[in-house]
Amino acid sequence: MSALTVTPLANAGAAATGPDWSQPIAEEVANALYAAWLDYGVLVFPGAGTSPEIQLRLSRVFGELEPHPLEKLRIEGYEELCRFGDQDGGGAWVNGERVRGFIYAHQDTSYTPNLCKGSMLRMIELPDRGGDTLFWDTARAWADLPKATQARLEQLSTIQMMRVVPPPRTWGMPGMVATAADIDKDRGMGFPDEWPMVLHPMVITHPESGLKSLLLSPNGYVRIESMAQAESDELFEEIACHTMSQPYEYRHKWSIGDMLLWDNRRMIHMAEGWPFEQTRYAHRTTLKGGMEVGRYYTDAEGHSTMSAYA
Repeated sequence: MSALTVTPLANAGAAATGPDWSQPIAEEVANALYAAWLDYGVLVFPGAGTSPEIQLRLSRVFGELEPHPLEKLRIEGYEELCRFGDQDGGGAWVNGERVRGFIYAHQDTSYTPNLCKGSMLRMIELPDRGGDTLFWDTARAWADLPKATQARLEQLSTIQMMRVVPPPRTWGMPGMVATAADIDKDRGMGFPDEWPMVLHPMVITHPESGLKSLLLSPNGYVRIESMAQAESDELFEEIACHTMSQPYEYRHKWSIGDMLLWDNRRMIHMAEGWPFEQTRYAHRTTLKGGMEVGRYYTDAEGHSTMSAYA
């Protein structure tokens, strides 16, 4: 068995190579992998995902797994795996092209009070083009902000919502135009029409590394609490553009068998989408252990909700 090698990637993340992942993983290798994941936020295992068993074995190095809440996404015989890419739905128009699988920049489960720990994706089938996943390191982006800006953001929280169609504005990527293509088809995918809004601090502290980072999740952003909408939008766009810029970005161009694990408490990610008539198929595991950072948002009128299709 070859020794573990961890190689930093462009701007964010690292690639882990060397061991035969089809064999039991030695304790010292598991410890080194976990430390590298906390250091880099994203770990790529190029071409290593040749079976569900390998994905599950490697995922468990990073913690206990939990099934996806939507049962219809689970893989028969592997309840801790869920599938992505073959679902029906209307897709989206992105910069003039109809695509499938587009999910704007977000942090998983930010529409709840808890951020999930992280996930591992394994690529099984790819389209002719497209399908990249982008990641942005919010810890490094936070560290590079002016001290006065940091102090201001530490006092602020955003209102977040569940949104399964593109947001009304692509925060942090002003050149992109994205809209839902067929909302009626999206409604048939099993998501609720109404979901409680959540209040999240804009700055969080990682429970394991102790690093501070930004919690932005632009896809679900509604408004910064206690600010008028225009003032809130101006500040949020400024911080999102800073965070989602080249120095903090890693773009993964997938190959069949690639596995990629991200730390959801630190990284923003975005699924870029692929031609609507084609398929991109992947399996995902989800690490158990949500980070409790927010609370359900309540205004003067009580418990607030907003349509998932708004």
